[in-house]
Amino acid sequence: MFLSKVELTRELLGKGDHYQIHKALWTLFETEQERCFLYRLEHSEVLMQSNTEPAMYGERANIKAIREYDPAIVDNRRFRFRVRVNPVKRLATPKGEKGGPRVPLIREDEIRVWLDRQVAGAAVRDSTINVQPVQVSRKGKRLMHHQAAQCDGILDVLDSNAFRHKVEAGLGPAKAFGFGLISLVPI
Repeated sequence: MFLSKVELTRELLGKGDHYQIHKALWTLFETEQERCFLYRLEHSEVLMQSNTEPAMYGERANIKAIREYDPAIVDNRRFRFRVRVNPVKRLATPKGEKGGPRVPLIREDEIRVWLDRQVAGAAVRDSTINVQPVQVSRKGKRLMHHQAAQCDGILDVLDSNAFRHKVEAGLGPAKAFGFGLISLVPI
């Protein structure tokens, strides 16, 4: 994996539209057919994790720094983590079938339970959850609304293979809108 700091154009940053940011980041991976990266907007920079090495220059996005990234995930290892997520649950349809509409989770206790389910292969020991304002992005003519929560804390790895998969794939839905990238620091 690769970890990159990406600089975006002022125009793109000024809009704050995460779908447009996602499209700009895609230009760093012109040969990829499927999304191979996760990102998180942190102030005026983008932190991006990718399976393949990105190009240094794209449309409205340039790599400022890049390094190979292997978080050394092994059983019984403890990490400090940060992740920005879009915690949701799916309601049942009137007939009780799966596939109903997604609704945001906004209470901290619900988000904690959701987070525990998402970090398969790890156990969250301590965390703080900061529910953030709804993020609005435009995809074509459609407005997309995503409830955001930033989770910071400490976790213990119980199953390194399962947890590594979660780190590579990201947590929860709406990854194209800057959610799901989990940052780890060993402690």
